[in-house]
Amino acid sequence: MLLRQTAAILLAAGRSLRHPGQHKLCRDLDGRPLGLHAAATIAALAPTVRIAVCSEPTRDLIAGLSALGFEIGWNDDPGRGLATSIAAGVRAARRHPVEAVLICLADMPFVGLRHMRALVDRLDPAEGTTAAGSRGAGSARVGPPAAFAGATIDRLLALDGDRGAAALLGQAAAVDAPPEELADFDSPADFEAYAASR
Repeated sequence: MLLRQTAAILLAAGRSLRHPGQHKLCRDLDGRPLGLHAAATIAALAPTVRIAVCSEPTRDLIAGLSALGFEIGWNDDPGRGLATSIAAGVRAARRHPVEAVLICLADMPFVGLRHMRALVDRLDPAEGTTAAGSRGAGSARVGPPAAFAGATIDRLLALDGDRGAAALLGQAAAVDAPPEELADFDSPADFEAYAASR
C-alpha cells in the first residue's frame, strides 16, 4: 500500500522517430504491446489514480490502457517534446487530491513493482524528488522513472522541450536498480537484441 495519495503517470505519446513503420509502443514484446508492460506494473502498484498520456500514433493502446484502469490524457503536439506530455499528465493528476506523482516511460518495460514502490515510499513529502539510479558499465545514471512530491509537482508544469524532467533530477535521491531493469526500447535493434537474448 502506498504511503501517500499518488498519481502514476505513464508517458505514451512519443513520436517513435527511431522506429520506422509501426509505432514502437504498439509493437509486440513477449505477447503484448511494448507500451502495456509498464502499464501492467503500474496497475499492480495500485496508485490512487493512474493516467496515461497518449497521442494519435498510440491510439491503438487506449483500449488496453483503459482495461488496466487508466484515465487517458491527450497530447495533440508531441513534437514539442516530452515536457508537453508531462504537463498533460500533471494537469490530469491535479484534478485529484494527490500528494505525489510517479512518472514512468512506456518504452521501459522491465521496471519492477518493488522499484516503483520504493521511488514513492522514499519521497520527502514536502518537496521531495526520487529517481531511478544505476551504476552499470562504469557510469552512474539518474533518470526515469521518477517521483515528485509537494511543491515539486507544480514545477513539472513549467518544463519545456524534450529533456522531460531532467532539469529537476539533479538533486533527486537515487533509488538504485539494475541496469537491465531500466532498459528502454527505441529502435528495431533494441527489439532484435532482446529477442536474441531470450
